[in-house]
Amino acid sequence: MTGAGTGRRGGSASRNAVNKLCESGQMYRLFMENFQGIAFQSTLDLRPIFVHGAVEEIMGYPEEYFMSGSFDWSKIVFPEDRHGFRKTVKKMRSRLMDAHHWEFRIVRGDGQIRWVRATI
Repeated sequence: MTGAGTGRRGGSASRNAVNKLCESGQMYRLFMENFQGIAFQSTLDLRPIFVHGAVEEIMGYPEEYFMSGSFDWSKIVFPEDRHGFRKTVKKMRSRLMDAHHWEFRIVRGDGQIRWVRATI
């Protein structure tokens, strides 16, 4: 009898956990579907792991370009902003900052220059 009672309570807790996970997944999916920017995840050396959102609209390159292995930030970050970009990346790698917002320019695939704001 004790086992049956425990199983029911465990089942209820499991259902609650599954429901919360589903709700969380739905909220994440809605966020990503309506996100106006770019969600970007990378290794510490900035190799992309995940890229999604208005990538082509903002960067001028399709998502696939970033995941292709030929992507290089030094080709996209505006030349005058590269020093500051590298400095911020160095701080990230050494974990001297927890969260950071910074603006820099990029050169889009079509050659246009665009300001972007990154939040890490």
